[in-house]
Formats: sequence, structure tokens, C-alpha cells
Amino acid sequence: MTDDGRAMLLDAEKVEETMRRLRNNAAARGGDVVGVVRLAAPETLATNLLLPGLRSLLDRYPALTLEVVTGIDTIGIARGEADIALRLVRPDKGALTIRKVGRMAHALYAASAAVIDHDRPRLIGWSGSYDLPARRWLQQHFGREPDILVNSLAGQRAAIEAGIGIGMLPCFLGGDLVALNTPMRPVETLWLIAHATETISARTRLVYDELVSILAKNAAILAPEG
Repeated sequence: MTDDGRAMLLDAEKVEETMRRLRNNAAARGGDVVGVVRLAAPETLATNLLLPGLRSLLDRYPALTLEVVTGIDTIGIARGEADIALRLVRPDKGALTIRKVGRMAHALYAASAAVIDHDRPRLIGWSGSYDLPARRWLQQHFGREPDILVNSLAGQRAAIEAGIGIGMLPCFLGGDLVALNTPMRPVETLWLIAHATETISARTRLVYDELVSILAKNAAILAPEG
């Protein structure tokens, strides 16, 4: 991006933040924000970033109820299973509000150099029932399936931290683990999905806009450079 482009991006972000505040204030003036907003999101993103970031909004609107649904399986917005969904795959059909809200980078991690020094370190990853970029990368890079199959990122991180083997994690979960120098790191796009703009409720719009702001603030954590 050029210098002019970066300057325009900063101006656009300021305008976007102003519009978000105007919408929130208008909703508040229109009456109490009451009711349930159901949010579907990957568990690690919900517990580590989204829920902590939503506290100020929930404090401002105590009558707002937030229901958070986590897991690997896709929750359908069109089917009424959620009001908002944070996804790693962009939906290709339906009358939906779809916004690219960030990127999530991954890296290969180990508990210590001693684990890395093995000629054939144990691989920790997703089972074959989950066709995820991290799993495909491990298969492509090592030419074999994981030795330890875990159906959650929290479990995979626990196994890595215990020194059982090496595995792929989102960078924001890396913490004190040792990141391995690899030729390529998977980067996934984050998409925020809701019902079509003309049908979205004021309380859902409030939460949607707040999520956009939270993810923007955490952009450097989600996709660190280098």
C-alpha cells in the first residue's frame, strides 16, 4: 500500500468509528436495548478475544443478553441458529451481511528446543474429519498424518505445552511456546456474518459493530508480522 493509501485507510477507519458511535447512540435514544443476541464463533476466539472485549458494551446495556455458541460445526444464520457468526469460510449464498474483519495467522509450535531436535517429532493436529488449513499444511509439510489427534485447539495446545510433540496453532495462542521457522504459515480470513442489513435488529447491529471494533484492535495479535 502506498503512503496515500495508508492515509486514506486511516481516514476511512475514523469515519467508520464515528458512524458506529452514531448508530449506537441512536439505538440507545430509541429506548432500552433489550433482548437476546446469539453469537456463533470459534471457541478460542470467543474466549480469548471476543468475550473480554464485549464487557464494556454489556456494561452499557445491562438488559442485553448475549448467547455464545462455540464449536467447529457451522451454525446457520439463514436457518435462525444464530444472529451473528464469525467464520473462517465466506458463505457463498443467502441474503446476508458479510464483512471481512481480519486475518488469523498460524505457526508451528513446540514446548522447547528439545522437542524439535527429534529426527521424527510427534505431530499434534486435527483428525481427518476436520478439513482445516492447519491440518492440510501439516500433511503437505511433513507428508504424513498427525500422531496425536485432538478435536479442539485447547487440547492441541495442552499437548504441545506438555512436550508431547509439535503442532500448528493460531499465533495469538502461541504464548510462551517456541515458534518454529517454517517456509510458509497458513493465514485464514475472518468473516463476520449477520442477516441482511434491512432485517438486522438494533441490538444485533450494536453487537456486530462492537465485534468489528474488537477484531480491528486485535489485528496485530491475530496476524503478527514476521
